[in-house]
Amino acid sequence: MNSIARWLVVTFMMTICSLSSAGALNEAVKRHDVVARAIEGRANVENLQPRAHGKVGLVWANGVDDHLHQYVTSKTHYLYTWHPHCPSRAAELGLACGRMLWGPRELILFRELRTHPGTWILIGMNEVNEPSQSNISPEYGIKLWNEEIRPFGLKGYKLVSPSVTSGPSGKAWFKKFFAGCGNYDGQSHCGVHVLAIHIYVTGVSTFKSMATDFHNSFGLTMWISEFACQDFVGGPQASMSHIWEFMTQVTQWMNEQNWIEAYFAFGLLHDMWNVNYANQLMKSDGSPSSLGHYYINS
Repeated sequence: MNSIARWLVVTFMMTICSLSSAGALNEAVKRHDVVARAIEGRANVENLQPRAHGKVGLVWANGVDDHLHQYVTSKTHYLYTWHPHCPSRAAELGLACGRMLWGPRELILFRELRTHPGTWILIGMNEVNEPSQSNISPEYGIKLWNEEIRPFGLKGYKLVSPSVTSGPSGKAWFKKFFAGCGNYDGQSHCGVHVLAIHIYVTGVSTFKSMATDFHNSFGLTMWISEFACQDFVGGPQASMSHIWEFMTQVTQWMNEQNWIEAYFAFGLLHDMWNVNYANQLMKSDGSPSSLGHYYINS
């Protein structure tokens, strides 16, 4: 029995002992039922949260999850799929899966799944500042956040912000978002509990300075919800040895920062899209690559 349940039982029994009439007893039962219903949602959510593990996150976009168990270690904890769906075995494997509203195209499905049993993490839209991704204005982002995600913070859910890339346009997007989302329900930072950013660079010092700048600018706990040793600004791509050095140094650094709650390396994929394949964390048979094995134990 958890602490909330014990509190309800104890207070109910104390109330009964102090009553002398059937009418008063009935009234006490009614009052107790109201209190129980008021905290029921939060109690249920809290009961579903797994015990804390490490900071290693998994971005899993592989649908059928036959190989997911191979990526679960004492260091892994959070998982998301760029989608409202969660892998069917996530909870069984001790992974805390966040349901993402990638963009408005998934709104109907997100509404259906955000109250699915076991759900306690909701994640905002993906790379809102990028034309090739969800590409959402701060104004529309505020509307989606306030209407579809923010109210669940009052029910005990963990709310992860929309994600941005780590350049100037991402920071500018967040500034407009937080300036306009309002403080009408008593939740600080518009109900955002965790700030999500994506960092694709090849320099360790650049990685650290970008993450630190976002933390200092917005004062929130952070998820680095995508990262890789990758150049998207016309420079050369990193060698395998450079990627290993990058991975070891940035994961060690993130583990040392108490304001970084979780990090998610890009690469648990068969198709790496436009990212350097040397960052791949998964072999062709679905098992962890050497880099992937290091990552899930970092």
